[in-house]
Amino acid sequence: MSVAEAGGPLLGAPARATEALGRVLPMIEQAVTDPAVSGMGYLAIVVLTPMPASERARFEDAVVLEHAIGDRTAWDVDYLAFARAKARLCWEHGCDGRTLLQTMPHRVRSGDSLLIGAVHLDGLVVAVSGAHPWYDEAFAWALATMIRALAHRDLDALAQAGAHTAPQAQTGPLQRSP
Repeated sequence: MSVAEAGGPLLGAPARATEALGRVLPMIEQAVTDPAVSGMGYLAIVVLTPMPASERARFEDAVVLEHAIGDRTAWDVDYLAFARAKARLCWEHGCDGRTLLQTMPHRVRSGDSLLIGAVHLDGLVVAVSGAHPWYDEAFAWALATMIRALAHRDLDALAQAGAHTAPQAQTGPLQRSP
C-alpha cells in the first residue's frame, strides 16, 4: 500500500518537506564545508511521512524526500544508503536511532543500522548521513522541527479560514535531488 493509497497522514508531505529543507539547507550546506563537521563535505538526507502502524506502507513508499549534498559520483561510500538504513531503523522501531541504540540495544535486530543520525519526532522520521553522527543528528532535528513548524502554520491557516476538518491529502512523487 502506498502513502497515497493509505490516505497520507501528512498533508502535502513532499511539498512541506521540500519547503522545510529549503529553509534549513543554507545552514546545513555551510556547516558541511567545515572538515570538523563533515570530513568529505558530502551528505544525504531522507524524510519519511508519519504513518500510524495500522496504515504502514512499505518503507520505500513512506519516503517523501531524498536530498544529496556534494557530487554523488565522488562519494567514498553510499551516504544515501546509510541515511535510508538509519531512517528504516527509526521507522520500524518508532524511536530515535540514538535512543534505540543506547538505551534499548535488546531491540536491535540482524541487519539493523548501528549508525546514529536519524530522529523520530511524533512519527516523522528524518535521517542524515555524511557528517559526524552528532551533526547528522542535529541536522535531522533541524529539518524535522521545521517540517513540524510548517505543519502548524498550515493547520493554523486552515483554522483561520474556518475549516473544521483537514482537506483530502494530496500526495506527490518522491522528491529527489540530483
